[in-house]
Amino acid sequence: MPYRFYAIIIIKRARADIESAPTVSEIMQSFKRHSTIEYINLVKQRLLPPFEKHIWQRSFHDHIIRCDKDYQKIWEYIDTNSMKWEQDCFYINT
Repeated sequence: MPYRFYAIIIIKRARADIESAPTVSEIMQSFKRHSTIEYINLVKQRLLPPFEKHIWQRSFHDHIIRCDKDYQKIWEYIDTNSMKWEQDCFYINT
């Protein structure tokens, strides 16, 4: 879907005995911040249209993948979801 972002994130600790891994919330906060800054730079260059208020919604939905079967199911959903765009309630035929 054009208005959605999907990702499978693998989080590993640099060293289990010293450093903690970043949380999903920290990763998403950083991603949203940096992508918004980049979008604003492209708007200033007139390469992208301006936006109102926010690019990203306030929260996000996450799911912990616990096994290969779960991974395959989620990967298939991500891979085939864009094919259903014309059936989505937000779709506008232009």
